[in-house]
Amino acid sequence: MKSRMTQRVTSIGNQLLDLPRPVRLATGGVLQLNNWRFKPDSTYTARGGRRMTDERQIYNIIGGGDISAGGTWRSDVYVDEGHYEFTAKVRTEGLANSKGIRGVMLRVSGETKTNGFETPADWKTLTYAFDVRGLEQVEFVCEFRGPEGACEIDASTLRLTRKGPPSKIAVKLDEPAVEKSSVKR
Repeated sequence: MKSRMTQRVTSIGNQLLDLPRPVRLATGGVLQLNNWRFKPDSTYTARGGRRMTDERQIYNIIGGGDISAGGTWRSDVYVDEGHYEFTAKVRTEGLANSKGIRGVMLRVSGETKTNGFETPADWKTLTYAFDVRGLEQVEFVCEFRGPEGACEIDASTLRLTRKGPPSKIAVKLDEPAVEKSSVKR
């Protein structure tokens, strides 16, 4: 029994040493977001891939024919309290005649609004602003929707910038998500 208790204390100590440490950025500090993984939507018709072009890594999502087809590239970061901007350069192709929700948008997991989708044919920097009110694991999402067509995301431009302390004004979750929006977390 004494040996088991000693082992348990050692195990708990090791687990506490492995707790995630938040990224602490000064105002104006920038973090390159890495470790992206593809997740198709529930229809599993969209495909995600990675390729190198002009010495840049590109993440892509290709629509799967279903009107609600889509997918996301996702990455998690444990961050400290603050007001942040998530940015990336993106472009789309083949969406001109698509109906319904279509295009590409940036957001954090939990944001469900769909009125922030863009369909840039040329490279365009998208920005999503949000607040974190305490230490929090944030999942960043690059989302594509479209029955046909595709989007490309320049991996070198996936960044998080701390703009300052969280907004003092509380923002309701039901406000429309636009290119620059705040989310009460």
